[in-house]
Amino acid sequence: MRVVATVTLSPATQGTTVTWAMDRTSPLIAKIMRPFFDKDTMIGGDFAQGLVNLKAIAEK
Repeated sequence: MRVVATVTLSPATQGTTVTWAMDRTSPLIAKIMRPFFDKDTMIGGDFAQGLVNLKAIAEK
């Protein structure tokens, strides 16, 4: 499986808008199993920690 993550930062009225996209190529079995897994549970913590880290870096 190949995963490409893209983070886009755009100026906003009060701060910055962060858009995080993930694109991947998956084998057939992964596509079949995908609906049975809660993606927020799987990567939600990493996403939240990534935003905390990004905020800390941006405010330096």
